[in-house]
Amino acid sequence: MWYDLNPDKTAEVNANPNINYEGDVIICSKVTDDEENEYTVTSIGDYAFAGQIGMNSITIPETVEKLGSGVFEECTGLTKIICESATPPSAISETVKPQVIVFRAARQSGVDGTFNEWCFENVELYVPKGSIDAYKSAEPWRKFKKIVESVPTGISVVPADEMGIQISGNKVYANGKQMQVYDVTDGIVYEGNASVTLQRGIYIIKAGGRSLKIKM
Repeated sequence: MWYDLNPDKTAEVNANPNINYEGDVIICSKVTDDEENEYTVTSIGDYAFAGQIGMNSITIPETVEKLGSGVFEECTGLTKIICESATPPSAISETVKPQVIVFRAARQSGVDGTFNEWCFENVELYVPKGSIDAYKSAEPWRKFKKIVESVPTGISVVPADEMGIQISGNKVYANGKQMQVYDVTDGIVYEGNASVTLQRGIYIIKAGGRSLKIKM
């Protein structure tokens, strides 16, 4: 995922034509640069995911406060948007100029609403418990035909020891079990029965027919 890092230690998700997203995409709440400086992800830029037809769902962390224009333009494979914030992030409500064809990194700020009519009709919006009224009264979130008050992870969360694996620091030990480790954006990063050292990020571990979601 492409993040623009700002001097105030915030970060924005932005488009990159060289990245193709597949399946379930999770935006990190915090990212680090090469010198291990930490940045909080607070916004999603214009057309950040436009044209990403392989993306099925996206999780927006509670740190995100603002979404730009045309963020999900032409995301025809998208079925779920999962918002982790109880307060609806600000988003652009209406198209204020004649719609133009936009492909991924092309930016025309203020042209398109954050969501199009296709999103409102076909994408399910999942929000934290107790926040459904806030989303149903906020523009443009209230336009979603289906708003669900819960945040599905799609992962059966169980303790690591019940899976027969061990997590210590940034290292995961398979303890002889066959294990797969997936980065939530880049796909599988390890498969085997030994151990793997992970960088900072969010991962899904599968072993013994069970799954575990972890954050390093």
